[in-house]
Amino acid sequence: DNVLSPDYLANLLRLGQEQPNVGVFSASISAEFETPPPAGVTPYLTFLAVRELTQDVIGTVTTPHAGPIGAGMGFRRIVAEAYLDDMRKEPAMLALGRSGSSLVAAADDSAFGYAATRLGLMCGAFRMLNLVHLMPANRLQKGYLRNLAESLAYSHTKMALIKGLDEVSNWRLVKWRIGLLVY
Repeated sequence: DNVLSPDYLANLLRLGQEQPNVGVFSASISAEFETPPPAGVTPYLTFLAVRELTQDVIGTVTTPHAGPIGAGMGFRRIVAEAYLDDMRKEPAMLALGRSGSSLVAAADDSAFGYAATRLGLMCGAFRMLNLVHLMPANRLQKGYLRNLAESLAYSHTKMALIKGLDEVSNWRLVKWRIGLLVY
């Protein structure tokens, strides 16, 4: 459900050469909706991996807008190896990835960011990496968004606990929890 720009892979390779300190690369992601989003949904599009960048952002897995999003994500081989090592050492993390109809998703993207950080590498989101996320109407329903927000908050909090990190106050988790209350 993602359409990469024609120059996506060439740009990803270029960034890999130009940004040796970045281990995980993410995109600027726009959405193409099957039906127009209902009023009030716009603040929750980040749950759906929509992130239209106005500037490049490089930081850690928890830096706003720099943390990896699985759609179109690229990573260095050394990060993939560290990710696999993390999964072997902490099998509980495997339950934090997408499976079937579950919306739990921390191991699908953030775990790569944690692996990069462990290696002293950064996460980056770049404007030159563009993709369109095709959005079916059912993903814009209030119940789906509520379940998605709850699943993401759960999986990211659980991953932080597994990794022994004090990230319960992480800005994304706070935003997701507020979203659960407001929407």
